[in-house]
Amino acid sequence: MVSFGLDTLCQKTPDYFRRLDEVKRACERNRIELIPAVFSVGYGGAALAHDRNLARACPWKTRCSS
Repeated sequence: MVSFGLDTLCQKTPDYFRRLDEVKRACERNRIELIPAVFSVGYGGAALAHDRNLARACPWKTRCSS
């Protein structure tokens, strides 16, 4: 099982996808099966990659209008 950062694909460059295709071809040639980890459970890296504000230690306090 391998992590390719698939939970942040929208932020990858075209170069990333070319290299990923090279890895795929090399695995096919060598009869290696890669099992991708689609997302990291328990880690906030992908969420933070999309919005760094999610790293706040204190939750926002909101007021409800009566």
